[in-house]
Amino acid sequence: MGVRDWAKRQPKRATGFVRKVVGGDQIQDGVEYINDLREGLKPRRQGRETFENAVGRLNIREEDLYDAYKFQTFRFFLFLSLSVLALMGAAHFAIQGSFVFLGFLGFIFIGAAQIFNASFRMMQIRYRELLPVKFWTQNPSEWWYKPLPKKSSGQKMASSRKTIGSSSVKKIKKG
Repeated sequence: MGVRDWAKRQPKRATGFVRKVVGGDQIQDGVEYINDLREGLKPRRQGRETFENAVGRLNIREEDLYDAYKFQTFRFFLFLSLSVLALMGAAHFAIQGSFVFLGFLGFIFIGAAQIFNASFRMMQIRYRELLPVKFWTQNPSEWWYKPLPKKSSGQKMASSRKTIGSSSVKKIKKG
């Protein structure tokens, strides 16, 4: 055992010593664990989830859908009426020259967001389809309340839809 063998072992000893002091093994285990978590969080494209798949996954019954539609209808009309009242209040304070109308305008914007949300959810429940917002914006007739069709008419509606790509969209005749 000469000086040459001793010199070859020194880097290994130093690396081992540093790993023991710094905890290199734990750091390596942590890095592997974080990489596993990162891989698990990546979205996996398994195809587009349908409304029926989501209903089945969430274990939602038909009565739950009708209750949800009633609740969204209530939200729609509640925020619509509150927004109209806030608009009248904002106009009153704006005419008086008070800056209180800015608070009313803020409430109007919040109410408009809630009206959009309720209207969009009602449309998705009516169509029984996870439709994009683009469909909602391109069809102003879908913005307002419509009664929820019964299951039998929903099946009729499904046969009158036009399939585009992986989603089905009802043909709407424009005036």
